[in-house]
Amino acid sequence: MPCRYKEVEVLLKKLEKQMTLALLWSDAHPSDVDLNSQAPFACDKIPFEHWLQFIFIPKMTMVVNSRNSLP
Repeated sequence: MPCRYKEVEVLLKKLEKQMTLALLWSDAHPSDVDLNSQAPFACDKIPFEHWLQFIFIPKMTMVVNSRNSLP
């Protein structure tokens, strides 16, 4: 895995760990309707930490695993 992808992978794991330590990691999954909000960061439907956990981290993990272009 190229260095940049590995760096992003490490940062994503650190983010998850810090969210867990801060008690921001959730066991309750938001509804599909809430996750498909058109507002930036789904701010009208879910808190920012849920956006990180259920949208950002999974999408960035897919980018890293498939070695697609990093944003």
